[in-house]
Amino acid sequence: MIRVRDLRLLAPGAGESSPALLDVSSLDILDGEYVVISGPNGSGKSLLLQAIAGLRRPDHGSVSCAMANET
Repeated sequence: MIRVRDLRLLAPGAGESSPALLDVSSLDILDGEYVVISGPNGSGKSLLLQAIAGLRRPDHGSVSCAMANET
């Protein structure tokens, strides 16, 4: 499961006045689910995926990933 809570990311090299992602309050992706993230250019899709992959640290909020128990 991937869980995103209260995520905020600033645009790379920008100040507080330039949030790239603002208030992604809740996103849960369960094991085995397929998810499409779409939007116009510059809407923050790549930054969201970078945060989920651990390539960017959120400026606020949290991202967590948990492995399913294999039996």
